[in-house]
Amino acid sequence: MNTTVMSAPVARLDEQRCTRCWLCLPSCAAGALMRVPGERDLLLDFWACRGCGDCVRACPAGALVLGERTTA
Repeated sequence: MNTTVMSAPVARLDEQRCTRCWLCLPSCAAGALMRVPGERDLLLDFWACRGCGDCVRACPAGALVLGERTTA
C-alpha cells in the first residue's frame, strides 16, 4: 500500500481528549467541523479542512492538532 503525504496540514481529532464543549465549531470557517444533531460526536471532514489551525487554538482540551494530510 502506498501512502502519499500532501503538503497542506489537516486537523486531527483525539476523541479521547474531546470534552464535547463545542467551542471549536464556530472557529472553523471552512465548515469542516460538524456536530450531528442528537449525537455527542464531533465530525471532522478531512477534505474540507484547510489546515488553518483555528480549531486547534479554540480547543481548550487540546483534542485538535494539526498533522500531515495523508492518503492511502
